[in-house]
Amino acid sequence: MTTGVIVDLVIVGIFLIAIIIGLVKGFNNLFMGFLSELGGLLVAGALCVVVANKLIAIPKIASLASVFAGWFKSANLTMEIESLEALTTLLSTGVLSVLSGKADAIWGKMQQYSVNTLAGYLGNVLLKVFASVLCFIVILLVVRLLLNGLRALIQKLNKHTAFKVINMIFGVVWTVTATYLIVVVICLTGAELVVAKWFETSLPSLQAALADSALLKLLHNTNIIGQYISQALGIALPDLFPLAP
Repeated sequence: MTTGVIVDLVIVGIFLIAIIIGLVKGFNNLFMGFLSELGGLLVAGALCVVVANKLIAIPKIASLASVFAGWFKSANLTMEIESLEALTTLLSTGVLSVLSGKADAIWGKMQQYSVNTLAGYLGNVLLKVFASVLCFIVILLVVRLLLNGLRALIQKLNKHTAFKVINMIFGVVWTVTATYLIVVVICLTGAELVVAKWFETSLPSLQAALADSALLKLLHNTNIIGQYISQALGIALPDLFPLAP
């Protein structure tokens, strides 16, 4: 049994496992579980700052910035600053020198927040951070609750034979697609790039060993995403394993 045939058998085994998992788990359990985690993070990450900005624009919530500002009591932080030049001078001394390159940005924010001390500026920054983190957690929980509710609804519908069959079919489609992305786009592309970059001298023997691998040839020739990745990295992916005639 040649190396190429062994590679094909391994590929077949991987995709068979993916198909079995798709049939057993179904699209609902696989995709909705994935979506609940990733979707919640994406939505929360995209909306938390937007919602936080809306919240801190409310006067009563905005006033909490003074509470955070009260945490900073050193003379440099409570000193009134009347100009950008004064701020630049202050930021050039002591520990504050780490912020010296940000004087323009900090001054702009101080004008926006209508404060004239670094304590006031830091108070507003902490308020925004606190509001953003709180909004992220709340949005994440809400999205997960909604998606879990949708998942429970689909599970109820899954009791009907027709829907169960559809769920299994889409489960297989999902697992095969995910497996293709992992095996081909990530693993195969990565292996080819590594060979082209650091083991180019081993390429002829590798080509000879894999010459009769029909499945690897098919996967290599259909790896469109991998070709885009290789072009972005400046490596001609089709030249790495010229298995196609």
